[in-house]
Amino acid sequence: MARIKGRSRETTRNAVLVAAEWAFAHEGYKGASMQVIAHRANVTAATICYHFGDKARLWDGVLEGIYFRLGQMTGTLSVQGDVRTLLGSIYELAERERQAFRLVLRHITEEGRLDKRTRDDRMGAYLDMASVWVGSRFEVPPLRARHAIVCLTHLIMRFVTNHADDNQVALATLKPDQTRKTIVSLLALVAEKLLSGPVE
Repeated sequence: MARIKGRSRETTRNAVLVAAEWAFAHEGYKGASMQVIAHRANVTAATICYHFGDKARLWDGVLEGIYFRLGQMTGTLSVQGDVRTLLGSIYELAERERQAFRLVLRHITEEGRLDKRTRDDRMGAYLDMASVWVGSRFEVPPLRARHAIVCLTHLIMRFVTNHADDNQVALATLKPDQTRKTIVSLLALVAEKLLSGPVE
């Protein structure tokens, strides 16, 4: 069955991608079964195969969507404001994409690395684009901007995939909004240090 009656091809495909992203984030690539993904998407496993061929190509489709959204996120950021304001916006976007960050972090942890296509074509391309934007915005060389982005991305990924209670205890804060403000302040301190000073 290629399509459920009343559902367009694109709606069915998107439902599968959403279900697969959830499954890969929560169960890992190896643990996520096509049956669970099919059930969450309200389709049959045969429908998934019709649209994606196999699990590896479904995984690739999920990653393609994540990096596409990251690229769009960068395009929505304002060029106005200081580092703290910018990082507050970035952290807010990351919170909305928590599941995607969890998926990528889990995959790296389980496999020990990104696959070549994700590393070179997706992450590399995203970093190239973001480095030029940040370098121009803060008047620093693109390589310095890239290093700052990589460090900050790792910190953001870790904070945003932690449970809120874990961050609260780790940072000795009392309320979720105080925890979030503390995280953004720490990110801003790191960013200011990485984006300032002499070029080595």
